[in-house]
Amino acid sequence: MKYRKLTVDELEPLKSEFISFLSANGIDVALWSKYKITSLDIVDNLVKQFSELVFEKICSKIDYLSFESNNLKAAYHVKNDHTTMVIREQKNDLTPTPEGDGIEKSYLQETPDLYIYKLDRYHEEDKYKEVYNLLETGCIKSNGAKYKEMILQWAATKAASN
Repeated sequence: MKYRKLTVDELEPLKSEFISFLSANGIDVALWSKYKITSLDIVDNLVKQFSELVFEKICSKIDYLSFESNNLKAAYHVKNDHTTMVIREQKNDLTPTPEGDGIEKSYLQETPDLYIYKLDRYHEEDKYKEVYNLLETGCIKSNGAKYKEMILQWAATKAASN
């Protein structure tokens, strides 16, 4: 499976879509009731197929995501072949400094323990799987405003540091 199987709680609000999915696959109420008793493997496979369709549809509509925690704000722009991340972090003694290829760091002028960095990361799989992985780690869909704000802030701090 490319994505995970939806839980019963996640399926509940999608009941009408699921019924349409079953109907499109030639499964009526009587046959579905029979499968739920005698063919749990078929039921499981149908739920998995439906889950794939749901996640594919959700992920196809997302280009921007964001994430916030106590000391970190991150904004993501997911493109067809790579994702650009802008991360603003409050550094403390326990926060590791990110290292590696492609990370462009800029310290904000207000304070040396607050920094912002940008990273372009090429997808290991496709765009939709990248979006799905970010959602599963706690990111939420955004309209791109946070990303645009943070990328401008990163550009300004980079220009000021040169």
